[in-house]
Amino acid sequence: MNPDKVRGHVEIDHVVGPSDTADHWGGDLPVLATPVLVWLSELAAVEALQGALDDDESSVSVQHDAKQLTTVLEGSVIVVRVTSVGASHQVAVFDVEASDHNGIMFRSMHVREIVKLRSTPARHGGYHRYLDLG
Repeated sequence: MNPDKVRGHVEIDHVVGPSDTADHWGGDLPVLATPVLVWLSELAAVEALQGALDDDESSVSVQHDAKQLTTVLEGSVIVVRVTSVGASHQVAVFDVEASDHNGIMFRSMHVREIVKLRSTPARHGGYHRYLDLG
């Protein structure tokens, strides 16, 4: 990875739908589920790394320190913003904030590890890519 090519900020706008709510995830309230906020923050971090990774690299989530500050109802529009706070050839660290029309409602520190991929010929043509663990 080239740390100098990590984007400084990425924002994702999202409308909270029925499948994003806690009652859809096994809870009992129709409010935005924390796992959805974590997923959106990961999507934004992955986007921030596009162009910084080599062709044989990808990233995996290794840490989230998350705090949901308030609830958000279905139908609300939220903005998830990641800000790069540090990157090396092996790791990228992002501050995450999510907000709605009332202000910041979620904060997290998200760490992604850079991993090497290997390609092997597939049985039916093309290539499979997999994580090289050693």
